[in-house]
Amino acid sequence: MSELTVRPVIRRAEEGAVPTELPPVKIQVQNLHLFYGTFHALKDINLDIFANRITAVIGPSGCGKSTFLRCLNRMNDLIDGVRVDGEVLWTGEHLSPRCGCRRLAPTRRHGLPKA
Repeated sequence: MSELTVRPVIRRAEEGAVPTELPPVKIQVQNLHLFYGTFHALKDINLDIFANRITAVIGPSGCGKSTFLRCLNRMNDLIDGVRVDGEVLWTGEHLSPRCGCRRLAPTRRHGLPKA
């Protein structure tokens, strides 16, 4: 399996453009590790995703793109044997289940088919 590598790309302003401040961080990922049983699928992911900016997750098949996205929307909560270490913050609030956030149930209310 290939590794997911996170490299933010920041484009330089065109010459003569007025520099602007970066928008606030909407999603912050810190020291994220994900395990399927003993398999270490995601290793030390650190990433800031800014509000009102386009962010793309690009990589070869099998490198962990979908696994990473499932960490952001907590879909890994529904998979037995998955362990997530590190922090995912949404506007500064923890999204991990150990922070006291309610565990999602697979229902239509959350956009998932009924089990």
